[in-house]
Amino acid sequence: MKNHLDCIRKVVPETICEDKQEKLLKLLEGAKEAVDEAARQEVDKIQQGSHYEAEVEQYLESLLRKNMRKTLYLIQKFIESGIPTVDIYTEILAESMHRVGELWHTAKITVDTEHYCTSVTQVAMAQMYPALFSTKRKGRKMLCACPGTELHEMGARMVADLFEYDGWDTVYLGAAVPQDAILESIRSEQPDLIALSVTMPQHLMTCQELVEVIRSEFPDAKIAVGGNAFQGTHGIWKKWPIDIYTEDGRELLKRANSEISGRK
Repeated sequence: MKNHLDCIRKVVPETICEDKQEKLLKLLEGAKEAVDEAARQEVDKIQQGSHYEAEVEQYLESLLRKNMRKTLYLIQKFIESGIPTVDIYTEILAESMHRVGELWHTAKITVDTEHYCTSVTQVAMAQMYPALFSTKRKGRKMLCACPGTELHEMGARMVADLFEYDGWDTVYLGAAVPQDAILESIRSEQPDLIALSVTMPQHLMTCQELVEVIRSEFPDAKIAVGGNAFQGTHGIWKKWPIDIYTEDGRELLKRANSEISGRK
């Protein structure tokens, strides 16, 4: 990314009129600083490790070795050892997939390996569904989707599963859902919470447009947004007509339970 920004900087004098060059160069420097800050935060997070660091390392190693049998065995092992379902989701699977994403972003693994890790983790999550869908219902409904052409749905899927485990009924629409389809689903399902997930930054404006349309048509709707795309944006979501933004699925669930009364 920084190399790309440097390339842009080099051609600015040749392609941009003089009165606009200073502003653009400041923007480029700001972008480079944001990249450096994001990298520092990532290093700090990795150094701090996870409460289940040993389990994360085991799971990630089996994924990267493409040993599906061992990967699925590890999930059963974690369950049998008494690790809470929520912790398996958020502390082990989510953290492992976050690290897979970083490996892909830094070109340390290829896209086929990233897709493999995602697919196997989805199978691993399915192993916990019997417990996930057996909890007592709360009479609350959450609709979750990845808007526009956003294809990365793992985070959204995990959030929907956490809500389901907590007793919410969930309408999970998945990846790359067109705006009209999301609006129609909101009309028919009348959810207590609408959660939108964005992983890649290029889809942020699509999400903002959708949020504004939802707020216009459903002024009383509770809208939440989240996903890796919001990190490093200096709080772009603060300018959107939303109710909740969090970086963690558990925090979203906590706030939703606190702020949303649910159905009578």
